[in-house]
Amino acid sequence: MFVVLIAAELAQAGHRVLVLEKAVYFHPADASFNELQGFWDHYESAALLTSEDLSMMLLAGSASLPPPHELCHEWATTYNLPYFKSQAFQDAISTVCTRAGVSAEAVLHNVPNQVLLDGAIKLGYPVEAVPQNTNGHVHECGFCTLGCPYGEKQGSHVTWLRDAADAGAKFIDGCYVDKVMYVKDAASGVEATVLNGSVRLVVKAKTVVCCAGSLHTPALLLRSGLSNPNIGRHLRLHPVVTVHGFFPHKQVQSRPRIHFQLGTKDGQSLVEGLVAGIKVLLAQGAVEVNTTQFHLPPLRLQSKEDLANPVECATTQRWIAQVRALGAVQNSIGILNAHQMGSCRMGSTPEMGAVNPDGESWDVRGLYVADASLFPTASGVK
Repeated sequence: MFVVLIAAELAQAGHRVLVLEKAVYFHPADASFNELQGFWDHYESAALLTSEDLSMMLLAGSASLPPPHELCHEWATTYNLPYFKSQAFQDAISTVCTRAGVSAEAVLHNVPNQVLLDGAIKLGYPVEAVPQNTNGHVHECGFCTLGCPYGEKQGSHVTWLRDAADAGAKFIDGCYVDKVMYVKDAASGVEATVLNGSVRLVVKAKTVVCCAGSLHTPALLLRSGLSNPNIGRHLRLHPVVTVHGFFPHKQVQSRPRIHFQLGTKDGQSLVEGLVAGIKVLLAQGAVEVNTTQFHLPPLRLQSKEDLANPVECATTQRWIAQVRALGAVQNSIGILNAHQMGSCRMGSTPEMGAVNPDGESWDVRGLYVADASLFPTASGVK
């Protein structure tokens, strides 16, 4: 997302800007309500991208979350990036949130989210609505994962890219950047292909901003011959697991190579999240609950005694003990991932990061990275 802000700012400042985009532009009126087609149209690898050992799927959502204070403090002190504790950074976050219409005020939950919210409140869990970029509109179309047909979600194509276009920026979609060109140690442009590789494109530019994400940015830099050892390392993910509940009510029944090792603490956190999710579903009236742990049959509550106290009954407690015993082990449970970060992290020296604190490559002057691969660590929010 960072590059769209840069494109808008540079175009509005009078610079010549060309945006090369791998995806194809879809007008809101062309949004598909077909999930199969929608995933092919809008998601990397049709939302089926996995880690190299097949233990984890990788995708991203549309929640709009500011970085927490403790994260900014860590980046400023541990990684010597003082900008993240400055007032200028906080002002920038506020500007972005305002332009994108980020707010939790008008969020109207669908049934699954309302079940989660009400169940958490019933159990005394801390819970609050996730801010969304709906610009204050009450929005519950249910299809925004496939493209918002109403144009109310303030994505980059209706905000900063529109600003850039109004200021004279040009765009080429369906464009795959093969490598960054440079002379000695200064960027000179990019080589790319368009129309499924049938047309070769050479763009000459003194400044190149790479925003291919934490998965593809390091791949592009390595294809371009950059040698900083931090490129492609330090990938950070936000693993999540899922729990499913069955409710007897009609209205509720309605290619980079990725290596990531789930840490022990993260595995324990995922299990605790599973247990909390199980209790929320049961507290809200689910009579059947299932995790994605292999070899674990679903929990089914049938007796009057169990249904009278579904969270604390012996049947549930025995099943939760099995959930804890199996744990969250890669390739033994379905694990999704909401964010990818850190694979071209910024650092105050070439030894600490692939790019400097301004996002410029240590190897090539005029080559910048502008996506979440810059993050020194995982953001810690999702």
